[in-house]
Amino acid sequence: MPLSQDERERYRKRIRSDLENANKEGKSAEDIQFTDIVKPDRTRLQQIQHIRDEVEDEFYSHHPEYIHYVDRYGIKKWVLEDELRIKRQKGRARRNAKRQKQIGGIRNILLIAILVLASYVGYRVYQRINIPPAVKIIANVETGMVFVNNQISNLKPNGTANLSPGEYTFG
Repeated sequence: MPLSQDERERYRKRIRSDLENANKEGKSAEDIQFTDIVKPDRTRLQQIQHIRDEVEDEFYSHHPEYIHYVDRYGIKKWVLEDELRIKRQKGRARRNAKRQKQIGGIRNILLIAILVLASYVGYRVYQRINIPPAVKIIANVETGMVFVNNQISNLKPNGTANLSPGEYTFG
């Protein structure tokens, strides 16, 4: 059910009075609670909100110390210049903190990836360095002598010899 003209005027006066009182107390429109509005239906609530917006616009247009802005949720608000500056600083601080957290997460992921890669490369290099040089001697006889650098050695045919790095001649 729509608001009657008397109801519209009553709400208009009440909202204007609350805004003036809040202004005297140094409060913003956000701090005002309209206590006499008791659970109207959706249509009436929209009409009351429309009246409130009109009265606020009219009231604050005569008070240059208030600034009109739309918050991050799309809600129109009137606040003092200092309040707006503080809100913006808090918003910047919140965004910076979120950005730093994201950067920290990315940095941690990159560090882990670098550590895994370095560990893998280091392990592969370690494997190559620590493999002792070995020679496998393959012969078609089971018994016999193996010569290393033209000298008899204690190596057996069809065996493996672990040798220190260098050049060798086998016979």
